[in-house]
Amino acid sequence: PLNASLGFSGLLNHAVSEGLNDAQKAEYVTLIHDAAEHMLGLVNGLLDVSKIGAGKYVIHKEVFSFLEIVNEAASMLTTKAVENEIRLNLRTSLENLGDIFADRRAIKQVLINLLSNAIKFTPDKGCVTVDAWWDDHCLSFSVSDTGIGMSEEEQAQLFTAFSQIDNRATRKSEGTGLGLCLVKGLVGLHDGEVTVF
Repeated sequence: PLNASLGFSGLLNHAVSEGLNDAQKAEYVTLIHDAAEHMLGLVNGLLDVSKIGAGKYVIHKEVFSFLEIVNEAASMLTTKAVENEIRLNLRTSLENLGDIFADRRAIKQVLINLLSNAIKFTPDKGCVTVDAWWDDHCLSFSVSDTGIGMSEEEQAQLFTAFSQIDNRATRKSEGTGLGLCLVKGLVGLHDGEVTVF
């Protein structure tokens, strides 16, 4: 992200001498903005994982609609899904869940990370599904996909910081290997647990 920001901001600095038109300038500004947002996400992920590990991450619980937060997370990843012809399927059961009491930002981050991974490792024209249900006054939710799956060895390292599955059958993708580690930590702060099936 920093390379993109520095490179395109350098080009903008020389816009007059290079004779860039307004469309090119606008494209470079957009790329710089996207790179900066990506960098901010990486830094926030590192900080959150560090805070959880040090026992310093404080959750702020409030009442909010689970369906609303699912829709927000899904809308952030719709473009990525459409680019790869992946269908996002939000089960109708989500509509009847009502409100939950949790840290809104944390739950949204959990959903974004799970959906992002599912989209990343689902072949083109596949499907990613979100479902949820109440189980003895506790909310359970799942994100499933039509990807190729993982071996038991790969599943065992999923929630380890800086760990990434290196599988040539999946689409080559960038990442820090912090997403699922953060998911596990945030769910744990809500006295929950994450399982793979």
